[in-house]
Amino acid sequence: MIEPTQQVGIIHIFKGKSQVPIKLVLGEILLAEILDILPTGTIQLRINERVINAQPQREIPLSKGDKVYVKVEKPLSDGTIPLRVLTTEAEEIKVDLSIIDFLESIFAQKTEFRKADFLSLFKSLLNLSFDSFPQDIKIEFFDKILRIFKNQTIVKDIQQLIELAESKNIFNKEIETLKSFLLSFDESMKPEILKKVINNSGITFEAKLKTLLNEVTNLESLKGDLKFIVNFILKEAKERGYEEIYLKAEQIQRQLEGFQIVSKGFNSLFSFLPILWRELEGGNIALKSFKKEGKDFFSLFVMLNFTDESLCFVVTLLENRFFISFSADERTLYLIKANEDKLKEAFSLNKMHLSSINYVTKTRELIKNWDINSFVSLTV
Repeated sequence: MIEPTQQVGIIHIFKGKSQVPIKLVLGEILLAEILDILPTGTIQLRINERVINAQPQREIPLSKGDKVYVKVEKPLSDGTIPLRVLTTEAEEIKVDLSIIDFLESIFAQKTEFRKADFLSLFKSLLNLSFDSFPQDIKIEFFDKILRIFKNQTIVKDIQQLIELAESKNIFNKEIETLKSFLLSFDESMKPEILKKVINNSGITFEAKLKTLLNEVTNLESLKGDLKFIVNFILKEAKERGYEEIYLKAEQIQRQLEGFQIVSKGFNSLFSFLPILWRELEGGNIALKSFKKEGKDFFSLFVMLNFTDESLCFVVTLLENRFFISFSADERTLYLIKANEDKLKEAFSLNKMHLSSINYVTKTRELIKNWDINSFVSLTV
């Protein structure tokens, strides 16, 4: 017998005599694997490493071995818990509001989700593959993500965390490392420094940890990673009662995890761009390497948020040839076009071949120029 109970938006299903419940969060989207379809019509599903038997209310074209997305609906009066099938191609997801709301909460000043709900939704999103969405849905979803990223404040939060810690004269060693993540843009800024900061931005922390553990390597190299530092400050601030510092570190950690969700979903790398420069308030970058028609491509999507405007551009490298597309308001595009010769000259001086420059007025047009399967995204 399955006995559902409900608390704060989480459904607990006790299967048989099991003391360990299956937890489902209202509105969450889960990846379900079809283990078997019984002669009675009952479908055996595997969700979050647990097996659930479900009875379809209508004929659904599913086969053993299929993987489908399902959404947890509000329980019916008889206790039945509906799992709405969103199809294997995610055609009906249509950038579900629950996903967008959750991502917005991650980059908000303070999340409205309870910790248990937050962790459950976080885990369910890690099972979603945005990269497998149909093209039009991916474009809509990516566009909404860019709008969310405009609210990310991770560079400002790092600055404020440094100020808070310095005012109390604590975490001196960690603060010095944090300062290295904030780069002032000028002609002396070396590409290798920017590369090092992005590599240590915390987005790939767990992947690096797994690699080091598998190779039995000295873990000291992880101490320069932003997520390692933030986790350390979080733990120490909580134990020592520095609430303001704890909350600021938690906000940074939450945004890093938001980047990780989107990175995994798009099979790419989303991260903040740690540059301090004039009216630049923040931005996003997306980086990915891929193969197409037997050729190696490298593509970078960048969004820069200035005080009064935004600029997006995509740079793609194919066989030593660069292709650039810009998207912005008409005034900004006019200024870029007016300085196009300088851009071409800069490429030429560095012995790089710039094959083409393209201009569009809408970000969605820019996204359509490139298959989303073909690029990665990072956040400034």
